[in-house]
Amino acid sequence: MYAGGPGAPLPAVGAAPAAAPPQQQQQQQVSSAAAPLPPLPPQPPAPSWQVSATADPAAAAPPPPAAVGPLQQSAPRQRRRCAEVCNDLLVAEAASLFTQRQYGPAAPAALEAVGFRVGRQLAERYSRDKARLGDTLEVIKFVCKDFWQAVFRKQVDNLKTNHRGIFVLQDHSFRWLLRLAPTAPLADGARAEAQARAAQPYLHLPCGIIRGALTHLGVNCTVEADARALPSCSFTIKITA
Repeated sequence: MYAGGPGAPLPAVGAAPAAAPPQQQQQQQVSSAAAPLPPLPPQPPAPSWQVSATADPAAAAPPPPAAVGPLQQSAPRQRRRCAEVCNDLLVAEAASLFTQRQYGPAAPAALEAVGFRVGRQLAERYSRDKARLGDTLEVIKFVCKDFWQAVFRKQVDNLKTNHRGIFVLQDHSFRWLLRLAPTAPLADGARAEAQARAAQPYLHLPCGIIRGALTHLGVNCTVEADARALPSCSFTIKITA
């Protein structure tokens, strides 16, 4: 039944109901916004050191940190070490490898080149904490004492010179020839000569090491070795311009 006043238009059949007035919509929004919020989770208790409104601040203050002793110094790192026999076997294997398998006739030059690089590096290491060496004789003495001791674990037994640029270093028990030395002295000169030739491949590397060390220290030279009475060996150094 239509209850509108006279002159009011009739509602269309099947039409949606009329919207509520704006004031009524605002009241509905306010009522929906006023819905109760979910309760907040319980707060954790305050720390024991927090000062309350009625507590004594001095009594509620946090305890002072414990006294720390002197810092402990870390133990020095130990240097890695290797058995000396490993170095001896390495030298022997390098001489055998270069001579028989890899380089053949060019083995002496190749071994001396390797020793030259090693000698320069070793001379730099063992002379960096020492005062600058003066003349050539001082350099030769450094090689005979400090350098020889560091590399071959002993000093040179004898040093000779003609004061004209030639120095002869004699080592009566050269370390890298001890394993080649005979148990008894040989009476036959031919056998001794053959053994000296057999020991020659093991002398190219130390010759390069000595020449590299002297070159790093400012002395240009050539080095030759002679081992006619094993394990004794002599190194002849000739100073070049």
